[in-house]
Amino acid sequence: MEFKTRHTSIKGLNKELSQDAFGIYEDDNLFIAVIADGLGSCMSSRIGARLICDAIISTLKNKSNYSESIVSDFEHNWLISLSNNGILPIEACTTFSALWVSKKARVCYVAKVGDSPLAIRMQNEVELFESEKDFLNETDCFGGKNWKYRFQAFTIKDSFDFIIASDGIGDEIDWTYTNNLFDFMKEKFYNKNNRSFSCSINNAFGKSNNDDKTIIIGWL
Repeated sequence: MEFKTRHTSIKGLNKELSQDAFGIYEDDNLFIAVIADGLGSCMSSRIGARLICDAIISTLKNKSNYSESIVSDFEHNWLISLSNNGILPIEACTTFSALWVSKKARVCYVAKVGDSPLAIRMQNEVELFESEKDFLNETDCFGGKNWKYRFQAFTIKDSFDFIIASDGIGDEIDWTYTNNLFDFMKEKFYNKNNRSFSCSINNAFGKSNNDDKTIIIGWL
């Protein structure tokens, strides 16, 4: 079991630095993909986003059993990293969407805090974890108060695709047609290199809004 991925991250228009971060990790037993979107109103959100990606990957590499409590483990390790860097959580608020696969068990896990959409497809059956802007507010993030999370596990069938995006791209996509989007991405980019993917995403979304734009797509 080996994943093929494409990814890119585009700094928002008129921004000096991107506040998005992402991470991809794979070994013989585990695959991880995560995108974090730092809140623009926080002075160290760029660092917060980077550190939560690192914390998620580090946490998962050191565990073999996964349950909902792992989301609290993510936060705990993120808080330690912030403290080691002399940063307060309120200064580094960030959302994240993460997907990881236990290859031996053939189980995919999804965890997210905030509004960055994530979708998976198995044998043309789509599960969508999209932006819930009617229910979310600025505090629904690590570093905020009373954050909410989503966690779910799926047994992987014969075929598997996924998409994770920060809301700079997610807000531009009509997720009603997610199955068609999966078909398009696979047909267009499966046999292309990552540079081609990055150029295409930049051309399609680079000037669509002022947000940072990060996306990871993958196939099994």
